[in-house]
Amino acid sequence: MSATLLKQMLVDAAALLKAERYQEAQDAARRVTQFDPNNFQAFMCVGLASFHLQQVGLYDYPLLEQTHMTNFYFYCNYLETIIAGTMVLLQWGDCEEAYRRASDLKPEMPAPWKHLVDLFEAKHDLRNKLEPMEKLVAINLRSKKFKRCQKWVAEVATTALELKMLPKAFDAWYSLVGKQTGASGQLSMEETPNEELPSVLTIWLDLVDLLQVRYCSYCVLLTRQA
Repeated sequence: MSATLLKQMLVDAAALLKAERYQEAQDAARRVTQFDPNNFQAFMCVGLASFHLQQVGLYDYPLLEQTHMTNFYFYCNYLETIIAGTMVLLQWGDCEEAYRRASDLKPEMPAPWKHLVDLFEAKHDLRNKLEPMEKLVAINLRSKKFKRCQKWVAEVATTALELKMLPKAFDAWYSLVGKQTGASGQLSMEETPNEELPSVLTIWLDLVDLLQVRYCSYCVLLTRQA
């Protein structure tokens, strides 16, 4: 297929996405990937369309109360709900696969990783959300976008804390206030002030709290082993 025709197909897919015709946009973008398996924009379009499809899927089929199950009409609707839920899971899988394919094609492009963060946030999947956030930290650090990098470091710290991953949370917060060498040293808020983040004092207090929690946990462990 000619490059001109592929480009037009991609333009059409983008127009469908903008018009919120997500299923058609997904199908159109998939056709592009069949002819051009290395088309970054096509995979991004598939990912975006799939993300929107999974968002609308469950809301179109609200779960019914168990008391309605005796009624055949409501039972049919309940089955539709189950099918819709299954389709949502499939869209989630399609979405993640498309974004990861896009990230493979352009590893230093932040967009696929940012959309993966959004995907895992929508799924309430904090553990998997950490990976793309850490990728964004590395990408922005290499490109010397230090304030943006600081923002993602703070996101990593907050998410790690929610997951009770205290060492990871500590290391992330410390990188924003402690002394480091090389490019990582620019992440310190003394070197690169950032009004969008908590104050340096607040971060140090959080670090003290984390040390206290780890110390208490260690003491409890020693007590149990005694």
